[in-house]
Amino acid sequence: MNSYDIGLFIGSLRRDAINRRLATALMQVAPAELRFGWGGTRKVVSCLRLLAARRP
Repeated sequence: MNSYDIGLFIGSLRRDAINRRLATALMQVAPAELRFGWGGTRKVVSCLRLLAARRP
């Protein structure tokens, strides 16, 4: 059986944010071959700032 890694990026860091709650519910009802991981929004923001600074 194949397994698939899925990264979740949630915009809000609050525990009770609706998108975080929906993502958690999705993880609970998803098939076993789907493996979820939380993406770090702080890392994405840092990367976007670096890219914006390098614009010509």
